[in-house]
Amino acid sequence: MPVFNASAYLRETLDVLPAQTSQDFELIAVDDGSTDDSLEILNEYAAMHANCIVRGIPNSGSAALPRNVALDIASGEFVFFLDSDDLIAPQTVENLLKAADESGSDVVLCKMENFGIGTRSLPRSVFKTERRAEDFIDSFAYRTLSPMKMFRRSMIERHRIRFPLGYSNGEDQPFVMRAYLESNHISAISDQIYYWIRNRANGVPGTPAAGNVSKAGQPPGKDLTKNLTVIDVVERHTDSGARRDMLLERFFTGAAGLTFAFNRRFLALDRSEQQQLIDRARKVSHLWNDRLRGNANSHVRELLDTLFSGSLEEVVAMIARPNGEELVLKLKERIDRSPQLPLTFTKSRMYKPTCLVLEHVVVNHRIAFDVNWGRDGWRLSVVGRDAASKRFLRNLLVGRASLLQENGERHSLASWDSGTDTSVLLSDILTQMLWIIHFALSIPHEGKTPAVIQEGLPKA
Repeated sequence: MPVFNASAYLRETLDVLPAQTSQDFELIAVDDGSTDDSLEILNEYAAMHANCIVRGIPNSGSAALPRNVALDIASGEFVFFLDSDDLIAPQTVENLLKAADESGSDVVLCKMENFGIGTRSLPRSVFKTERRAEDFIDSFAYRTLSPMKMFRRSMIERHRIRFPLGYSNGEDQPFVMRAYLESNHISAISDQIYYWIRNRANGVPGTPAAGNVSKAGQPPGKDLTKNLTVIDVVERHTDSGARRDMLLERFFTGAAGLTFAFNRRFLALDRSEQQQLIDRARKVSHLWNDRLRGNANSHVRELLDTLFSGSLEEVVAMIARPNGEELVLKLKERIDRSPQLPLTFTKSRMYKPTCLVLEHVVVNHRIAFDVNWGRDGWRLSVVGRDAASKRFLRNLLVGRASLLQENGERHSLASWDSGTDTSVLLSDILTQMLWIIHFALSIPHEGKTPAVIQEGLPKA
């Protein structure tokens, strides 16, 4: 248990340990230079409980070193990580040990839930059923990289797995990923909630983030280090292919992935620091393949493409790009039928295709996508609504002749003959509309990145 300025919650956490239905464990609590009375609370608890070991170390600024110190002290068959403000159910130790013994798994997960102020995203898929001796990817365990799990200590020691030092957020991810990759298989117990994660804004009332290091944030360089460290673990312990890419995706294209170090904070760095971060990120550019690119949203894809191959000026220009305008679907004239479509709709009614209009507002450009009836059947077209928009549209279509056919001021994207079944037609039209949205969002619009508002149609 790593402890730092947790006195407001520490006693409540410690109280759940004597209530465990199995007392076959020892608590190793390492205080990371707390400035409150956390260490005194721990020593008081240890004086009353023989299975408690307390150590105090100078402040290191993260949970990594306290956990590593505890691992060096541990002597049991398994290790389990409990944070100093969280809670566990009375059956947690007993049922985790039982699952590990029955399955032989090197890693055992337990179902988790939030409590306290606010919520955070928690793993769900892995806990949809009880799992015994399953692959950590097939079971979706790879989606949870918090250390609140039971690990076979012999596996940890055999591979000398430790928490990396030097940054305060995400130091658990390389540890857990490496443990997964070195483990024989995983198990998960999900018949009840075993681990309760406390959500809080501050560690101690009146001292913002004092006891909750993860709330304090960290500089862009350390966010980059976190992602590069996990990427290195994955690359060194996997072969190229779909499984590797599945593990890498979060750290390349996720919300807290590589691009998280290249946001507005990056602009505040001096030029040499900016170049250093870019150079460091480019060391993993060889892993940026078509599969990862295809699964990324347009903004992340463009930013990583620029980061890996563009100049410093181009990277800075893209990050500095102002927020975009809006992409709006205006749909009217409902009809009383709901054909079966390969899309999920938020409303039970469909709309006449002749009245489907997409107005794309980018700076002062107004571009509409229309479905029209002509002599040859239905036609889906893109039209500039004014002179500036028409010029913008012509520039946008440069080099994309294979995708769009220009016909005067109109640019045809798709057409269907008059004998097409109506339900199939509607499906095709709406699928094309969603494709157009994706197409539009994938193109830089004079320094703008449009957001999406959809009225009557689900978000793509």
